[in-house]
Amino acid sequence: MDVEGIFKRRVSRDVPANTNSNFSDPRVLKIPRSVENRQPKMDYVSVETSFLKRWRQRWLVLDETAICIFENEQDFRLSKSPIRIVLTNGIRKIYASSKDPRMILIESDVEPLKLLFATHDKAQLWKVDICNNSYY
Repeated sequence: MDVEGIFKRRVSRDVPANTNSNFSDPRVLKIPRSVENRQPKMDYVSVETSFLKRWRQRWLVLDETAICIFENEQDFRLSKSPIRIVLTNGIRKIYASSKDPRMILIESDVEPLKLLFATHDKAQLWKVDICNNSYY
């Protein structure tokens, strides 16, 4: 599987000619054109592991459909499977930690995700980008 295949979503902008402009097909997700061609956001971040509650340095990738966590940048470049995937439409809540301003907590349908960034500013930028990509 190629990298492009992981992060591209089928988007149909075709509206049948015999319907009105309020056409709504639940199988088709409309994405604004400004978001459609956006490159995924990527950076190293510390992620709390679910097994022993340890912090590990991981490669974080955010696109319009998911937050993907890879072992390292090379795994992403070699199209290896991510360690963890959180779909952006499954995110219920995103908030900053009261313990550390560099940490953001993401509650999803699957399990919570704790991300620790190098700086408070970087954490805030990622939080805004995740909020802009999610549908909660």
